[in-house]
Amino acid sequence: MIDGDGTEIRITCFNETAKLHHQSVQVGASYFISKALFKEENTRYNKLNSRLEINLDQGSILKCCDDRIVPPNKVSNFTPISEIANYSNYTLVSIIGILVDIGNTAVFQRKYATQVMRRTLKINDISNFSIDVNLWGDVWQTIGDDLQKKHCSGELIIISIINGYVGYFNGKVISSIGGIVLNVNPSIPEAQPLIARGELTSHVVLFPSTPGQLNTPYTRKTLAFVLEQCTILTDVVETVIRETIQFIKPNAFCYPACPLTVYGKECKKKCIQQKTNEWFCPRCQEKVPKCTYRYVLQVKIYDHTDNMWVTIFDEVASKILQISTK
Repeated sequence: MIDGDGTEIRITCFNETAKLHHQSVQVGASYFISKALFKEENTRYNKLNSRLEINLDQGSILKCCDDRIVPPNKVSNFTPISEIANYSNYTLVSIIGILVDIGNTAVFQRKYATQVMRRTLKINDISNFSIDVNLWGDVWQTIGDDLQKKHCSGELIIISIINGYVGYFNGKVISSIGGIVLNVNPSIPEAQPLIARGELTSHVVLFPSTPGQLNTPYTRKTLAFVLEQCTILTDVVETVIRETIQFIKPNAFCYPACPLTVYGKECKKKCIQQKTNEWFCPRCQEKVPKCTYRYVLQVKIYDHTDNMWVTIFDEVASKILQISTK
């Protein structure tokens, strides 16, 4: 939230309190807040220039009021897309740019048979670089239909993303995990240069988020460097290495994969054999008459600095072994 002096503060609530206020909170509306708890900001999730943040519980009051607060024009700390290649994963960034493209809806299967939808926007900014922004679940459903209509009509659309997470998938991407704020055609000074550029998207320099256009200057690294960077299991090391294969485990080098199609893609999950010629896919929850085998190699590689075990999957493994499982 922002007050009449232009001071911003983050407000959070959880569980039943979040359900209570979810439908009543609207962007641009003014609110009266009382009986709330102030606490030190969590810098991991809060990138506002404020030492404190507000927590609401079930005893807090959040009431819409008629007073119209007009905050002063604020210069946001938007990051040029051309600089995001230097940011590590899970870094929070804010960007603003022209909407270039909207990808098709993709549906992903989570554990316990739950599903989540993703839609990808391609944003081009004043640095003339583009990046994919992945919008998950409710974030797209809130603004999706209206944004799709405007884009299909050829309207120039300016998008600002506040507190998006930097990630990596075929290049740097931004994801709507957590408290992302997406504004369409925001009335802020940073939007004016983009509006002046108009429809100059034909001169866009594709950012590494687009397959085949990886123009980030990667430097070859040693295994010792890679092992040092992988301090926790969730780390993703974006690098180029050249190593020698020392050993391939001969047992469990492939697995029976499900050939069924799920949301337009082959399932590929491991099947369980129930009878001699009968298989069952836990993901599809269906019987599979015949599986397709896929490589999953456990390989030990080494260079002059160290050695490590890596997992190599079907497409790359077939190229290394120069033979298919089929």
